[in-house]
Amino acid sequence: MKILTKDFSTREKIFLASLLVIIIVAAYYLFVYRTVEDQITALRSQRSALENQLAISTAQVERLKVMSEQMGNDTLRSYMPSYNSSKKELDFLNETLAGTEDYLINFTYLTRNGDQINRGFGLQFNAKDYAQAESIIKAIEDSEIRCLIGDYMIKPIEKEKHLLSGKVQVSLNGSFYETMYDGVADKELPEDEGE
Repeated sequence: MKILTKDFSTREKIFLASLLVIIIVAAYYLFVYRTVEDQITALRSQRSALENQLAISTAQVERLKVMSEQMGNDTLRSYMPSYNSSKKELDFLNETLAGTEDYLINFTYLTRNGDQINRGFGLQFNAKDYAQAESIIKAIEDSEIRCLIGDYMIKPIEKEKHLLSGKVQVSLNGSFYETMYDGVADKELPEDEGE
């Protein structure tokens, strides 16, 4: 039994060949080209996400390098002295204020929270100009003894003078920080506020 015994004409052969080419192209498009294009699109979006992540990581590394360099370049490191270092703190303040005219140093309070001691102080001094006052405040802030200035006020001594052009009076409050580590308790040591 012969089913396909008919001879095709040239026109039918061209039509069948064209149809076969269209089917092959369509199959290639659907099964190869589209699959590859979808994978390329997915890989491009992954690449974009990875590039963004790399940019963020690079920025973080640069920021860490800058912070590391800044920490490495700091010549002054603060430390927390043992309890009852008021003489050392007073000597530091006297030395810092030596170039000023009249000055007054007053330790105002002493608090304790666990092993941390907070020794409050007040200062009042006259400086020859605003620049000297500013440099003294900066020297206190940058002290190797851990210190924090709470508030300060600078005003001209002579009322008709501008703040930047004459002698100034400075009032400030701050705190020195001490630790009970290697410190010796005495009768001035307050009760622990943390208990």
